[in-house]
Amino acid sequence: MMTKIKPHGPLPSQAQLAYLGDELAAFIHFGPNTFYDQEWGTGQEEPERFNPTKLDAREWVRVLKETGFKKLILVVKHHDGFVLYPTAHTDYSVKASP
Repeated sequence: MMTKIKPHGPLPSQAQLAYLGDELAAFIHFGPNTFYDQEWGTGQEEPERFNPTKLDAREWVRVLKETGFKKLILVVKHHDGFVLYPTAHTDYSVKASP
């Protein structure tokens, strides 16, 4: 016979449970490494080489939707320090890219 266990400690909110129910989330890492054809950057890659002239973000979203993903998380600052938005805190960002 199974006894009902009383909840103890912090419990997830309805929003957290709903998030977990979505199951598939895609993380997109897009930066200079893409143009160097390497997986890991060192932070020494030239930001001028980051030049996504043929980027089609709608294609990314379409493919993810078609394959069942519910969320897309774009990593805007990478471990190598490159930032996908112009910022006053570093020159290693899209502001130094064409």
